[in-house]
Amino acid sequence: MATDDWAAAVQAMVNLGRKPLAEALGLGLPPTLAEEREMRNAVYRLVGEPYPTGVAEGELQQLDKFRPPAKEAATLFSDREQSRSDEPGSSG
Repeated sequence: MATDDWAAAVQAMVNLGRKPLAEALGLGLPPTLAEEREMRNAVYRLVGEPYPTGVAEGELQQLDKFRPPAKEAATLFSDREQSRSDEPGSSG
């Protein structure tokens, strides 16, 4: 496989995983890439270091602006659970 093909495959995997990862963290994808980068950096500051120093409520509050409104979040998570129960082999 050529390097260009490998790079395209990796980029596609990353792009496809952005939304599911954000949803799994209880976040929504922001409308711009700059805001998405800000969100990703805020998440990294919380989980990127084994024992982050200086993580205060300000860090957590920074992520709040990326959380979907309560009604939207309830729909988002119920849809995800429904799709899991529809998978073959699920017991739900």
